[in-house]
Amino acid sequence: MASNHPTIEIVEVDKDHIKFSLSNADSSLANALRRVIISEVPTMAIDLVEIHANSSVLHDEFVAHRLGLIPLDSTNVGQFNYTRECSCNRRCALCSVELRLDFKCEGEQTVNVTSSMLYSEDDRVVPVVSQDMARPTRQNGDDDDDVVPEVEDTGVLIVKLQEGQKLSLRAIAKKGVGKEHAKWSPVSCVEFQEVPEVVINQDLMAELEEADKEEWAASCPSKVFRYDPVSRQVEVVENGRACTFCRECTLKGELLDTRINPGEDRFAKLVRITSKPKEYIITVESCGTLPAADIVQSALAVIKEKLSNVQAEMNGAWQ
Repeated sequence: MASNHPTIEIVEVDKDHIKFSLSNADSSLANALRRVIISEVPTMAIDLVEIHANSSVLHDEFVAHRLGLIPLDSTNVGQFNYTRECSCNRRCALCSVELRLDFKCEGEQTVNVTSSMLYSEDDRVVPVVSQDMARPTRQNGDDDDDVVPEVEDTGVLIVKLQEGQKLSLRAIAKKGVGKEHAKWSPVSCVEFQEVPEVVINQDLMAELEEADKEEWAASCPSKVFRYDPVSRQVEVVENGRACTFCRECTLKGELLDTRINPGEDRFAKLVRITSKPKEYIITVESCGTLPAADIVQSALAVIKEKLSNVQAEMNGAWQ
């Protein structure tokens, strides 16, 4: 017997991207999951910036804003407290991480100052850079402020400095969620779509010439259809879920009606595309702070906690 409980099936997954199907679920649950992923999964982000020196073309507020949007590795975010819940007066190592940047352009060539030049006092929270980019290291063993990248710099651009210009600052990263500020949102994109169900009217398709069948199948931009020259039939390929409800196949059928059966509306009904009830495809793209799979698991945990709180309140009200 099929389960009536919501189920998840992974379609695609890698470090920064996950696509999965959600079955036996109402659209409200799919949308709730989307909203929680965007706004209630905790991450670390730069919240406070103290500028010591800035002779770049960008004013202090502009630099601070750009720093806040730099993704920080938040794999260990669970080990930190929210500042509002911490027992300290202002901040401490349990609720914040300090990062420093001190760079001066000495040569004539313009230098890109990037997130890879930020030095973190806590290895648990560091700027996210490409996998082939090494962690920043101290330029001089006795100076914590001079930080240079070990290899080619592929970090997030903060500002460009010309000869004689300098940027020196101290930044404080804190734990937060996206509904407080977008900089704490762990995703660059999250969407859900209905799962298409594509059925071809083979009796009507048999009335078309081979060239028309092939042309009709090729009209789909998502390549949902394939013409088989052996069976002389148009088939729905395995990735029928790639259908985006664009109606190009229907419009192509209308064009065939105009050419073959002027005044009739037959070939526009070559295919019937509907949505499968209570089934959705959800796509999540991480901005790098957390693996995509961890983001989904965190969001599900948040929803579960919310439902548990509601149930506890209702049970208390009935007693």
